[in-house]
Amino acid sequence: MRELLSLPGYWRLASAFALNQLGWFVGTIALSYLIYRRTGSVLGSSGFFLCSQAAPAILGPPFVGRLDRLSPRVLLPTLYWSEAVLYAVLAWLTTRFTLAPVLVIVVVDGGLALG
Repeated sequence: MRELLSLPGYWRLASAFALNQLGWFVGTIALSYLIYRRTGSVLGSSGFFLCSQAAPAILGPPFVGRLDRLSPRVLLPTLYWSEAVLYAVLAWLTTRFTLAPVLVIVVVDGGLALG
């Protein structure tokens, strides 16, 4: 365990992952609340959870298989920046709320998160 903790860059990677998980947690709660408030439908919120969990689990393995060949040094920042851009688009969509684009972005973000 000490060898792992002393690897160069380990703490930066662990911190980035922890921050990403915290953002995902807060974002999931905020989006499910937003969808429920805008649609007034439990089915809309259920669709959100299916799109954020089930769809990436089904679509993720082929995506991850392709990404696994790339260098982590390039791949990780690209994935994190892509997720940040998607969250910015989601924030913009809250003013012009339509459920379908939100669910599509959630599926794409879930695939990126698995990557």
